[in-house]
Amino acid sequence: MDPAALGEPVILWVYGSLKRGERHHDELGGAELLGHGRTLPRYALSRSGEYPALVAGSEVVSGELYRVTPELLARLDVFEGAGYQRGRVVLEDGREVLAYVASGWTGSPSPTRSSS
Repeated sequence: MDPAALGEPVILWVYGSLKRGERHHDELGGAELLGHGRTLPRYALSRSGEYPALVAGSEVVSGELYRVTPELLARLDVFEGAGYQRGRVVLEDGREVLAYVASGWTGSPSPTRSSS
């Protein structure tokens, strides 16, 4: 079960405009930076308008890890909108963490919320 559904904080991996110094970092409002993380070579960044979107591929993608509350995660779902959905990515160290991936991506990671 999704820890956020149980009211527990989760680890969120971000790779684009939510990273420190980027345009939408303030949306993470108070989330605790845990460090950096790189994916296994199973992913790629594609453009979704002016923003990157994570899709299936064969590249290693770098990002940042944050501890986020369920309330913040719900706000980020709204912020990310229909173009993205929550999914799971596997990092080089073997951890599986949440990330926003391109909506409709049918490969790994599996969506953890429906985009209705």
